Amino acid sequence: IVISRPPTVMQCAKDDVARLRPPDPIPTSATRADVVAVVLNSEGTLLGAIEPDAKGASAIEAVNPAPQTIRPDMTHRLAADLLEKHRYILVTTSFGKYLGRYEPPAT
Repeated sequence: IVISRPPTVMQCAKDDVARLRPPDPIPTSATRADVVAVVLNSEGTLLGAIEPDAKGASAIEAVNPAPQTIRPDMTHRLAADLLEKHRYILVTTSFGKYLGRYEPPAT
């Protein structure tokens, strides 16, 4: 018996966003237009995201503490629906460990 499962968002999670700790300064040059960096604690748990229009001297001052997150086993179809309402989506475990930024597959 072969069980087939639909592709999941983990297959398209990109780890291309800067990682900051709460006291770190905000990067001055952003390579992405949707999210500049993610703020993580020492265990890799997501604390929030720094967006291009963020203001503040340190990551903790400029952080969006509630970015849209999804789990790695979500299907692309469900993630695409969320991406219509949000500039970006971050992939985390159920315990909040950061895995990457969701990049929809090319069609």
